[in-house]
Amino acid sequence: MKTGAVTHAEIRHHRLKWVLTCALIASAGLFSWWYLFLRSTVVSDDAYVMGNVIPIQALVPGIVSRIGVDNSMRVSTGQWLLSEEHNLTDARMRKAEANLAESVRQTRSLFAQVAAENAEIAAIRTQRKKLMSDLARYVMAEKSGAVSNQRVSDTQADVAVTDNKLASARSSLRKTKALVEGTDINDNPLVRKARAEFVESYIQHRRSKLFSPVSGYVADRRVQAGEQVKAGQVLMSVVPLDELWVTANLKETRLAHVRTGEDVVIHADVYGSETTFHGKVIGIEPSGGSTFSLF
Repeated sequence: MKTGAVTHAEIRHHRLKWVLTCALIASAGLFSWWYLFLRSTVVSDDAYVMGNVIPIQALVPGIVSRIGVDNSMRVSTGQWLLSEEHNLTDARMRKAEANLAESVRQTRSLFAQVAAENAEIAAIRTQRKKLMSDLARYVMAEKSGAVSNQRVSDTQADVAVTDNKLASARSSLRKTKALVEGTDINDNPLVRKARAEFVESYIQHRRSKLFSPVSGYVADRRVQAGEQVKAGQVLMSVVPLDELWVTANLKETRLAHVRTGEDVVIHADVYGSETTFHGKVIGIEPSGGSTFSLF
């Protein structure tokens, strides 16, 4: 009985030593695995998906007449989203178009007027030259009594009137030239001003229709047909789902183990832990969200 008891004790002792040895080996293995592979692994369950949210704003004030999209609808770049009532902007554009045409005609008239005034000045000069020639002959003839003194006086008066006409014509020419000199019809200030007003009215007219700047999905639509909107008012948003990223909030003490370009394993709650996404750290924000929040 004594020999058998010793044998059982020895067996229990050997078993205990074997269990302790295995436990020590397992602990050492787990510690080595943690130290070599898991010590620098950073885990966070405080993360969320982010993306670019493109606001669609009213560019001109007006009344919304039609809406072509709704929340969760996919839109492509350049796709029509909504229209505002455009009768007023259309009328303004037509008015600006008429003003532009009138300015072109007015400028052409000014160029023609310069040519006409130059011709008039040339005719007055010719007339004055003839009068001066006649006056010289009359003065010579007056000495012999062939021409009366009255004739000489009348001719001198005609020369004075002609000089006044020439001075007036030159002044008018300078005034007209000031409006067209150094320009052509397309580059004339009157035409450029009217063209700029037409372009402005055209842009305002075009802005009564809104188009999607990117491809994505409509979200947060806030406008209804018949609603009065003002310029700058956000009407809806478009979210491109091909440019998304995950923002993870980590403790500052763990950021020392995070480097740009490192591999990341992501599990999304919507798909469960069985679905794994692989990515990389694209950057570390230089400040927390509270820094940019409003006080």
